[in-house]
Amino acid sequence: SDLPEQSRSDLWNIFAMWDAGNSGQVNPMELSQTFVIMGYEEALAIKWSQILLQLVDDDRTGNLTWRKAKALCMLAIFGSTHENLEDDIGEFFRLIDLDGNGYISVEEMTQGLKRMVR
Repeated sequence: SDLPEQSRSDLWNIFAMWDAGNSGQVNPMELSQTFVIMGYEEALAIKWSQILLQLVDDDRTGNLTWRKAKALCMLAIFGSTHENLEDDIGEFFRLIDLDGNGYISVEEMTQGLKRMVR
């Protein structure tokens, strides 16, 4: 992968949070919860998730796997600067880091997962 090691690690953590059932696959509803947490309406969040999945769903399962998540990330950052990528990943982690200490505790991860899979 062309992603720097830290970015790959950060993306894996995000994928693991989306994959609340630890199945290795994320369905559109699980993915859409990220948009809902960011304040978007659920119907719009589901639509965006389905569109994003279609971009990388080469096997037509309708689910996001780790391989597809990396592909989606590469699509998102193609032509983007390293600083923009760091900002985007950092913003996602700030949504989970409820106490703002720069670390994600087990409790914060648990609460983030609960918000994502409501």
